[in-house]
Amino acid sequence: MDGLKRALELCRELEAPVIISSSGVREADVKADEYRAAVDVARQIGDIAKSFRVTIAVECIKSSTFLGCLTSVLELCRKANHEFVRPMVDTFHLYAGIGKLEELDALRQRELLHLHINDIDPGVPRELLTDAD
Repeated sequence: MDGLKRALELCRELEAPVIISSSGVREADVKADEYRAAVDVARQIGDIAKSFRVTIAVECIKSSTFLGCLTSVLELCRKANHEFVRPMVDTFHLYAGIGKLEELDALRQRELLHLHINDIDPGVPRELLTDAD
C-alpha cells in the first residue's frame, strides 16, 4: 500500500485524475476465494485513492491469470461498488488475451472509465502477440 500511496501522491501532484492498475499474477493456481477477497481489497484501495482524488482504472492484461478478462474486471468493480475503482479496456489485451469482444456488450452506460485503443501487427497469430506487436 505504501507504493500505491506514493503513486497516488505523484498523480495528485501532476493533477492526473486517473491511474491504471492491473494484476501481475501469473500463477496457474488462482482460487475463487482470491476473487472474493479482492473485492475488499478493491474497496480499501478505493478509499485510499479517494483521499488523493485519483481514480483507479482496473485493466485486464493478456498474461495475467487473475483479472485476465473484462468480465472478471467488471465483476470486481461492480462488487466493490466504489466510485474510485472503475473498469477500463485496452483493446490489445482484450483481443490478444482470454477475453472476447462480446464482453464489451456487458458494459453499462458510463461504466467504463478509460478506453485504450491499440493496433497490432496483423501478421502475428493472436496467441503469439506481445505488447511489442
